[in-house]
Amino acid sequence: MGTVVWTESALIDIKEIKSFIAHDSKQLANYFIDRLFHATEILEKFPKIGKKIQSIHKFDYRMIIYNKYRIIYKEIKENVKIIRVLQANRLMDI
Repeated sequence: MGTVVWTESALIDIKEIKSFIAHDSKQLANYFIDRLFHATEILEKFPKIGKKIQSIHKFDYRMIIYNKYRIIYKEIKENVKIIRVLQANRLMDI
């Protein structure tokens, strides 16, 4: 069983998402981010569950979707590194 590791870029994405949602409700923002982190726990046991990203050929990036966000990650040995968390309707800038 591996470990999920978050990059600084991904944590900045999380902070921005939380700030955006908190404009309406701090409680909802906390809940949403908690559920987003929880959604990545499955990657500890099943790192290949995410869809391969076809537009990035050099690297073996995958993604899972939570709500309207793409959680972009890369499997590194037994661990999973979360690279970015982006709105699904935005172009990917990894």
